[in-house]
Amino acid sequence: MSISFSSSSSQLFFQKPFFSLQSNFQKQRVAGFWRRPQALRRHVIKAGAKKISFGTECRDALQTGIDKLADAVSLTLGPKGRNVVLSESEKLKVINDGVTIVQSIELSDTIENVGAMLIQEVAKKMNNLAGDGTTTAVILTREMIKGGLLAVAFGANPISLKKGMDRTVNELVKILKEKSLPVKGRNDIKAVASISAGNDEFIGNLIAEAIEKIGPDGVISIESSSSFETSVLVEEGLKFDKGYMSSHFITNQEKSLVEFDKAKVLVTDHKISTVREIVPLLEKITQLSIPLLIIAEDISKQVLETLVVNKKQGRNVVLSESEKLKVINDGVTIVQSIELSDTIENVGAMLIQEVAKKMNNLAGDGTTTAVILTREMIKGGLLAVAFGANPISLKKGMDRTVNELVKILKEKSLPVKGRNDIKAVASISAGNDEFIGNLIAEAIEKIGPDGVISIESSSSFETSVLVEEGLKFDKGYMSSHFITNQEKSLVEFDKAKVLVTDHKISTVREIVPLLEKITQLSIPLLIIAEDISKQVLETLVVNKKQGLLKVAVVKCPGFAEGKKAILQDIALMTGADFLSGDFGLTLESATSDQLGIARKVKITSNSTTIVADPSTKAEIQARILQIKKDLAETENANLSRKLSERIAKLCGGVAVIKVGAHTEVELEDRKLRIEDAKNATFAAMEEGVVPGGGATYVHLSEFIPSIKDSMEDLDEQIGADLVAKRARKRRKCQ
Repeated sequence: MSISFSSSSSQLFFQKPFFSLQSNFQKQRVAGFWRRPQALRRHVIKAGAKKISFGTECRDALQTGIDKLADAVSLTLGPKGRNVVLSESEKLKVINDGVTIVQSIELSDTIENVGAMLIQEVAKKMNNLAGDGTTTAVILTREMIKGGLLAVAFGANPISLKKGMDRTVNELVKILKEKSLPVKGRNDIKAVASISAGNDEFIGNLIAEAIEKIGPDGVISIESSSSFETSVLVEEGLKFDKGYMSSHFITNQEKSLVEFDKAKVLVTDHKISTVREIVPLLEKITQLSIPLLIIAEDISKQVLETLVVNKKQGRNVVLSESEKLKVINDGVTIVQSIELSDTIENVGAMLIQEVAKKMNNLAGDGTTTAVILTREMIKGGLLAVAFGANPISLKKGMDRTVNELVKILKEKSLPVKGRNDIKAVASISAGNDEFIGNLIAEAIEKIGPDGVISIESSSSFETSVLVEEGLKFDKGYMSSHFITNQEKSLVEFDKAKVLVTDHKISTVREIVPLLEKITQLSIPLLIIAEDISKQVLETLVVNKKQGLLKVAVVKCPGFAEGKKAILQDIALMTGADFLSGDFGLTLESATSDQLGIARKVKITSNSTTIVADPSTKAEIQARILQIKKDLAETENANLSRKLSERIAKLCGGVAVIKVGAHTEVELEDRKLRIEDAKNATFAAMEEGVVPGGGATYVHLSEFIPSIKDSMEDLDEQIGADLVAKRARKRRKCQ
């Protein structure tokens, strides 16, 4: 054996003449060593069958293997234990941990390695039971085995020897339990952890801090930091290493997180293959209007897309979903509810699903027509390709034709004007249902063409339109102590001052001048801020309870740049100055003149509604025009949606259509009809209307010959002919 010490590092290097400390994890894993040590021993002995050993020779070899591992580990024992350098895949590792050293060693001699494996088994079991003390356990085991082998060599019965050892150890364990002292408080925990870490008080403090935060039954995980600092972070709840299956589920775009409060949870080890399996659950969740977390073995692409897009369920086609019939007449719902068993056929079906999805997203209606036209054009195109046409030229001809026809459509379309036009469009889209046409016309009449219409289930059989005034966003009061209407759990203010800032309010002194002025004026104050410290929040709550202030605090809505835009809208709507660092405006220098005013404020636990004061109407209209201009110039779908939402909020009204029905089937059908009517009406108000019933397609087909004549490529002309034939065929389908 050759051992060398480094005076500077107190590290131990074992040279190859003794044994190698090079890890052989792959070899061990292949042999299945970690899972079944007993099977390992049989494997090793069988592999070494060419060298048969017994008696004194066998005992000596076993003892040698035990000694080699125990010697390697014993140098780490105690507060002054030395480090050991392991070489693993040409990488050095400096350690002082008994179990790691033991498990990293495999001896070349078969019989010696069996002895080494006894030590490995002891170290593994001790580590599993206590997580520490493996070095002591290894040394004690070595000495007891050494004495036992010597006794057996002199004729002792090995079974009786072990029985005597076991009885003695069991009695000593009982005495240990009686003599042991409980670990109480942070200091005891710190002392135990420090000693176990080689008298490292820093580590002792870390462990004590962690246990203090999570309690004795919590879990501590150890991870590498991205910095040089070592710190303790506490994560509440049960955590496991699986994330969302689609980024479309994200609720916090800034942090790329899905965040739910009071969510329902579905837990299953099944794969969710079709939507029908979970339809009853989804219907109930929709009624309850609460978040849903699904934890499943797997989920099909069709189900995932359905959940992401939040598909509407439909009309006048009967779908069987989870032994429940649903009557629908809505193209996109029918298309998205179908999944074919044949893989290649399903690819074709998915093309149609994509068309329906895009049409629904763009216009909210007309998916059936889009699907039929797509089917016919693809059918004709595939036939043309089969006869030798160039598919790229065919598509180019189709695209050129369609683009020209769209231009003609825009020229021929008529604007939608007044209540009667709106009613007509909505009625036709809802299947000639005049009642729904009147509902949509009434809603738009109340909120204007830029407002928002939401559709909800009613608690009665009646269907009605309710209008909610004001700008509404999804942030509620930061403390229930701000509530003014205990019966409804609401904060309600009339003629309130409004502070709008993207700063965090860290200390009370930052807003003392404003609070003093508000107290003098004796009017309510709504604070909209990036965040607020616990100390400031408690101060405001105390003042509110004592009747000195009428105040409420909500956090800023939105994310990133979108957040600042919404805050600017709120500031404009209330006539407030937006106190932002970007404009060099601070809280400390703010005056009461920079506060806005709201005619009404209503705050729930998760939303805030602000009704503007009439004095800001002109500024609001100017901002709406500017946002409309931005909307017209953008091609980004996400930005377009956000700009539309801002316009709707600034318009100061949301119409809620409460849908009632006698049965659930009737309710779903009516809600879907109203949804289609709403979408079609807004699209018509934006782009105009043309004669229906397929007449427009026939009219457009008359322009195609002149479009075709402008094409020189024969295959492009075939593409134009395909569009013409399909347009005329669509007329016959009416």
